[in-house]
Amino acid sequence: SSEMPQDGEQQPSASLGSPKRSSALPAWPVLALVCGFTALQTFKPSEPYLVPFMHCVRGVPRSTIVDSIFPFWTYAQLALLPLLSAGSELVGYRAVVLVGMLGRLATLLLLLYGGDSVFLLQ
Repeated sequence: SSEMPQDGEQQPSASLGSPKRSSALPAWPVLALVCGFTALQTFKPSEPYLVPFMHCVRGVPRSTIVDSIFPFWTYAQLALLPLLSAGSELVGYRAVVLVGMLGRLATLLLLLYGGDSVFLLQ
C-alpha cells in the first residue's frame, strides 16, 4: 500500500544514486585541468635563482633582499591568507583563483620589467 507523505515528511527521490551535475564536462577532464593548473602553479623553476638574478642582474644588494624584500613578502602573504579564505567563501573560488593568477603574473612582470626600486620589488 502506498501512502501519501504527510506534512513535514519528504517524499523519497526517484534518482537517489545519480545526483545531477551542474557542469557539462565529465569529471575526469575537470580533474585533469585542476591537477595541471596546480602543477604549473607550484612548479617554479625560477625560485632558486631569484636572489642571484636580483643581485647580479638588477644590482640589488643581498642585505636588502634578505632584510627588506623577503620578510615583507612573507608577512604580506601571512596577512592576506585569511582575507583570501574569507573572500573565496563570499565571491567564489573561481574569482579568487583568477585574481591569484593575475597577481602572480603582475609579480613576474614587475620582477622582469619593473624598476630597481625596492618598493616595487617588495
